[in-house]
Amino acid sequence: DWLPYPGTDFVEYAVYRLNGPAPGLIATITDVTQTSFTENNPALNAETETYCYEILVLNSCLEFSLPEETDEHCTMDLETTSEIDAIRLDWTEYVGFTVGSYEIYRSDVYDTTQLTLIGTVPGGTLTFTDFDMFCRDSVSYRILAQGFGAAYQRSYSDISANAPTHLEPIESVDVLVATIVNN
Repeated sequence: DWLPYPGTDFVEYAVYRLNGPAPGLIATITDVTQTSFTENNPALNAETETYCYEILVLNSCLEFSLPEETDEHCTMDLETTSEIDAIRLDWTEYVGFTVGSYEIYRSDVYDTTQLTLIGTVPGGTLTFTDFDMFCRDSVSYRILAQGFGAAYQRSYSDISANAPTHLEPIESVDVLVATIVNN
């Protein structure tokens, strides 16, 4: 998502992916009010890779805005690691705006509509360990980067699921007696 171009000399937005398979121009948008684009490329693997994008503006003189003055924005990659009665989360830094905080969301199902906020860390922190794992099986996580600026400075990571390692109980039960009653 981006803010609409404020000028009057607009022909199109040019959306560029800067890395991954076949980097380069991936879309052009001629509606100045359209400020969102979703890339549906089956060659991309957002579960393990991050992708960086730039959006340039083409004017009526067929000149593009300067790439060196355009902010690059990169997605975040979230990885989870199973630990004993815990799950460790590590993610890549969001690139594109100054991150004030990262919010950590969890779901007991692989569903982005049933997320619960379980923690917040400062912008420079890229790890979190979830210890609230009592009797839990697989859980899913997602990270939200919150910028210092306006409300639109928000970006979600991919979803990562994992299950904690639960140790078998080592304490045994002492049987005191076994008996038959009323046979």
